[in-house]
Amino acid sequence: MTVANRGRRAALAALLVPILTAAAHGAELGLTLDDAVARALEKNTTIRVEREGLGAAESAVRGSRGIYDPLVTLESGWGRVTEPVNSSFSGAPLGEAAPTFGATQAALTVQQLLPTGGTVSMRASGARQTSDGTFTLLSPAYATRLGFELRQPLFRSRKVARSTIRVASFDRDRASASLRSEIANTVTGVERAYWHLNAARREVGVREEALKLAEEQLGETKIRVEQGVSAEAEVAQPRAELERRRGEMLASREAVARAENALKLLILDDRETDLWVAPVVPKDAAEIETVPADPAGWMDKALSSRP
Repeated sequence: MTVANRGRRAALAALLVPILTAAAHGAELGLTLDDAVARALEKNTTIRVEREGLGAAESAVRGSRGIYDPLVTLESGWGRVTEPVNSSFSGAPLGEAAPTFGATQAALTVQQLLPTGGTVSMRASGARQTSDGTFTLLSPAYATRLGFELRQPLFRSRKVARSTIRVASFDRDRASASLRSEIANTVTGVERAYWHLNAARREVGVREEALKLAEEQLGETKIRVEQGVSAEAEVAQPRAELERRRGEMLASREAVARAENALKLLILDDRETDLWVAPVVPKDAAEIETVPADPAGWMDKALSSRP
C-alpha cells in the first residue's frame, strides 16, 4: 500500500467518524422531499426578507391609491362681539353703547381627486346668528349654504397621481417576482441535494455488495491455493480487486457525507446541533414517470413561471 493511499484512507476515515458515531447511537433524520422543502423555506432568511419587502410594496400601492380617497373636512366656530357705534341709529338696547352680535356656525367639505387631475368638492354650511339690536328683525336668524365645485386643470397634475400608482405597482410586481424567484431557487436546490443524497446512498449499497463479492472471490481463490488447485500467485489479482472495491466503497461513503452536508446546509438551523451529526435518510424513492413530450406547452409554462 502506498503512502498516498494510506493518507487518503485516513482522510476518509476522519470524514466518516461523525456519521458512524451518530449511526452507532441510532440517531438519524428521516426526511421526505416535502419535509426538506418545508424546512428550507422556513430556514431561508432571504425569503423572509423578500416577503417583508413584498408587504411593504403592497402597502405602498395602497398608500398611493389613497390619493383618490375622499377628503372630509369639518369646521365649526362660535363668536360673540360688541362694537361701540358712535351714532344715534346704532340700535343698541337702552343703556348699552352698542348691540351685541352672536354667531354659531359649522361647515362640512368633501373633496375628491379625479383620475383626470381635477377635483370635485361639495361644501355645506350653516350658521345661527343672534342680536339684541332694536333694528334686527329676526333673532335668532339661520343661514345655510350648499355648493358644488369642479376644478379641472388643462395640463397641470393630470398624470402625477396615476404615475405614482404605476410606479408603486411596478415595485410591487418586482418584489413579488423576486420572492417567487428566491422560492424557486430554494426549492430547486433542495430537490437537487435531496436526490443527489438518495443516489449517493444507493451507490453505497452497490459498492458494499461489490465488496462482498470481491471478498468471496478472494476466499475461494485462497481455498483453491490451499488445496493445490491454483498457484499461490493467483491470490494477488483478487486481493488487488478487493482493495480497489474497498476504496470505491469508502469514496461512495465520502460522497454520502458530502451530499448530507450540502442538504443540511439548506434545511437545518444552527441551533439544531443534534441533527447536524445525524445521518439523513431520504424516505422518498426515485420513481421514473413517462411524460409525453410537449415542447410548446413546456416553453409557455417556463416563460410564465420564471419571473
